[in-house]
Parts: sequence; structure tokens; C-alpha cells
Amino acid sequence: MDKENNRLVYLDSSVLIDFYRKVNKENSFFNFLQRDYDLFSVSVVTQYEIYTGADLSRKAFWDNFFINIVIVPFTSPLIFTSIIIERALKLKRKSIDFRDLAIAATALHVCEPFATMNARHFINIDGLKLIIPPVINK
Repeated sequence: MDKENNRLVYLDSSVLIDFYRKVNKENSFFNFLQRDYDLFSVSVVTQYEIYTGADLSRKAFWDNFFINIVIVPFTSPLIFTSIIIERALKLKRKSIDFRDLAIAATALHVCEPFATMNARHFINIDGLKLIIPPVINK
């Protein structure tokens, strides 16, 4: 990928958690994404998920991390996008957790590629441009 043409990517909490947990950050999916993207965004719902799981010792790490991330608010138009997604999923006899629904609606709304390590949560949502970790042969 060319960094000039792919500047912004939208991140799922799974990408952030993987980055936090990796002792060697260079082996994280987030680090892989930094090779092709230089701007990152998350839903405020993703930020909520991260802080909900963070104790005080982790809060400073996330405070510093989110300084350089665009936080997209969950607004009224996103409610309607969420409803459209939920109805489409029901037609397929599928469903997802509300937080994932809100995150996916935001990704569709901002029209950015969506990086996740939980593709199975989002695979049934039409129009979502998923980026998943590459399979690395060891």
C-alpha cells in the first residue's frame, strides 16, 4: 500500500488491546498498520471499551495513546446507520452486540478502512472495508 493514498484507518478495540498486550510492540497488528497509515481513528465506543478494561496503571498508557487518535463521537446519524445495519443483519438471521454495532456504524459513516482482529464480529455487515491481520508463516 502507498502511504500517500491510505492515510487514515479506523481501528477496532481488538487492535488496541493486541498492541497493549504485546511485549514487543513491533509484532503488533497496529505496528503493521503504521507501515501504510499515518492517521488513526476510533469510535468513542471503542475508547469506552478500552477505558472500561483499564485499571489505573493502564490509564496513563491509554491517555497518551488517545492523544494522537481521532475520536469519532456516536451521534444521531449513527443511530440511524446502526438501525439500517441491524435490520440488514436480521434479514440474514445474524446479530451482533450493540457496541460492535455502534463501532461498525461509525466505520461505515466515516468511510475509512476498518482494522479489526475480530473479523467474525463484522463480516456480515455489507459495505464495511475490513483490514485483518496478515497470516504470517513462521
